[in-house]
Amino acid sequence: MARAARAAAAAAERATGEAAARAEEVARQAREAAAAAARAAEEAAAKAEAAIPASLVKKIISSWEFILFLVAVFLASVFAAVAISVGLSGLIP
Repeated sequence: MARAARAAAAAAERATGEAAARAEEVARQAREAAAAAARAAEEAAAKAEAAIPASLVKKIISSWEFILFLVAVFLASVFAAVAISVGLSGLIP
């Protein structure tokens, strides 16, 4: 009976050791997968950050609203310069 108990204990010990080794292997693989996913996420974020400003600038510059705004600012600055010149010339007697 003692022999059977020792054999069962040894078998249980081996099974426990094998299960622990498998669990450690699974944990190592999970850490590697998490590290790979983190690297992929960082690369994707870097690519997205690089792509967004370029496309956004092209979209804004080519929009009609932006062009009309630039024309309005240019005309306003010309009218302001003329108004200042007329005002200063009116001060001289």
